[in-house]
Amino acid sequence: EQRREDWTLDTDCQLMQWYNSHPEDWILGGKARVYFWGGGGSGQLANDSKSTPLPQLCEFLECSQNVIASVNCTYAIDHHGSVYSFGDGGHGKLGHNSTEAFIIPQCIEALQGYIIIQLSASKSGDGHCLALANNGDVFSWGEGDLGRLGHGDTYKQRRPKKIEALKGKNVVMVCAGDRYSAVVTREGHLYTFGSGSEGRTGHGNSETKRVPKQVTKFLKNGEEVVVRVGQVSCGSNHTLVLSSDGMEVFSFGEGQHYKLGHGVTTSVNTPQSIPQLSGVGVSKVTCGKEFSMALTNNGKIYVWGQRTECCSSTDVQTPQFLSGNHGLNSQTVTDIQTGPDNVIALTDNGEVWSWGSNKEGQVMEVL
Repeated sequence: EQRREDWTLDTDCQLMQWYNSHPEDWILGGKARVYFWGGGGSGQLANDSKSTPLPQLCEFLECSQNVIASVNCTYAIDHHGSVYSFGDGGHGKLGHNSTEAFIIPQCIEALQGYIIIQLSASKSGDGHCLALANNGDVFSWGEGDLGRLGHGDTYKQRRPKKIEALKGKNVVMVCAGDRYSAVVTREGHLYTFGSGSEGRTGHGNSETKRVPKQVTKFLKNGEEVVVRVGQVSCGSNHTLVLSSDGMEVFSFGEGQHYKLGHGVTTSVNTPQSIPQLSGVGVSKVTCGKEFSMALTNNGKIYVWGQRTECCSSTDVQTPQFLSGNHGLNSQTVTDIQTGPDNVIALTDNGEVWSWGSNKEGQVMEVL
């Protein structure tokens, strides 16, 4: 036991040397073990392989607390709140003030000095990112067409730039979609910006918004209702919104393959409640390219939209429990993540399940 009177400058130096040489020892719960699999042709697996059909341990990310997969690139947030990126650097989406590709994770210098607590990267298209700092500042970078970066213009940003229009909005969640973006504030307000095609931004039209604009109208059974927003998920051209109490899920945007959950394939430009999920108690919503999912408070999965990702022989018109004889329905799911056309689910016993498109080895059975 070290007594206070025995503490010296040399003791401080030893501790700092330990911290700097082995930061993973100072992570609560120990160092992370990050595994990658799937397509890797652009360096997004942190190695020079074209693809990895089985999970491979990545030794570069031992200090990570969150890892985000995007379009041919990857981002990691470490326990300090610093952000690292690697893979394809097209459109400046890696944030290193260039379009260069990297195999080894590189720290995004423009975010140094900020503690990043969440990052969202688009899952399709040319690629852009949003990052949220613990002080509420929001940064964006990458392809900027149609105003998706929220800076009032359509320019690319090769390094993170603060979205001034969101200053003081108390943002608590960010989400990057295909050519558009969304954020949620502590007060439960939803702001969207970028392409409004097919009504994906929820403003009652298809107009482009170059700066964040609040979504003010939500409908349930055709009547306008007041909603405190808790979560948002952006797909390729449709959006899901979860109320803060988990009792209502709203959808809007392009309706092909019934991915809005309203039983029709027509587009919707104003958030509309999905009747089958009203009062269910949902903890998370997430969008794929042509399908949608919701995770309930008791660990069950609802799916709707394109048949493959819904494990169905036909497109699913309204939310239904995940079907099939795979065994996942007998387990409690604690988290779900979607790619454009694949799904990963985590259970309470630590199993990882995946399904959907496997053209680049991104799907495994049980990990």
